[in-house]
Amino acid sequence: MVLIGIVSGMLVSYVSNVISGGVEVGGPVFYLDGSDNSLLLNEVPDSEEVVIWNGKIIFYSDDLNVDDFYKSKFDCYLWMKSDNEINSVKVEIRKMDDTLICESDEQVISSLKHSKEIFSCSSSDNIILGPGEGFKLIINELTGTPSEISIKTKHLYSDGYDRIEVSPI
Repeated sequence: MVLIGIVSGMLVSYVSNVISGGVEVGGPVFYLDGSDNSLLLNEVPDSEEVVIWNGKIIFYSDDLNVDDFYKSKFDCYLWMKSDNEINSVKVEIRKMDDTLICESDEQVISSLKHSKEIFSCSSSDNIILGPGEGFKLIINELTGTPSEISIKTKHLYSDGYDRIEVSPI
């Protein structure tokens, strides 16, 4: 009887050590779709598109069907190139009513071929959304001399696709 008690105690101790741990839940990922300048929620676009612009370009999400969104960090992974050797670019995340959620620091794009750029910014508080509201990504060229900047959406690079990863902070 004592032997059964010792074995069961060892088994409970073993099982609790095996089962312990944590679960990490990631936030949503918005993929850039160049066919219609949309942000697809957790869905890779159907086709590869090269998107070229001067000045600024805007990508829009659909209605997120939520009233509010947690305080968030937005990491924008964009594979960009420029026809100019040096361009300054920054990104903004806004609500559909044009309220600024956050904006990245200015970065210099100096590649004549598509290379990965990471733009990050964080909201200052929870994000309150109205009915039918989502996010928009604005990519701004800040260089005085207009030049063409491009991204290639749905192209699978070594580190994934053009996307925005959202995580709670």
